[in-house]
Amino acid sequence: MYAIVVAMILASGEGPSVPLIVSVHSTLKACRTELIVASKLPEFEFVTTPLLGYGIARDNDVAYTMAFCVKNGVSI
Repeated sequence: MYAIVVAMILASGEGPSVPLIVSVHSTLKACRTELIVASKLPEFEFVTTPLLGYGIARDNDVAYTMAFCVKNGVSI
């Protein structure tokens, strides 16, 4: 099982917020497909990072928001 996780980094420098699981998918392909669909939302862009792989990101004055797929080891 794979989950889409949303993490935020606040511009104010406050403590980090806890990442949230938004949805769960049975395959990595399904998870990434959902990210591609979500990247079409206003203000979001599709990004690739060396650490997290494929994801979507939004940057504004308040926070940097990123969603990405992770393997859910609890459900195995």
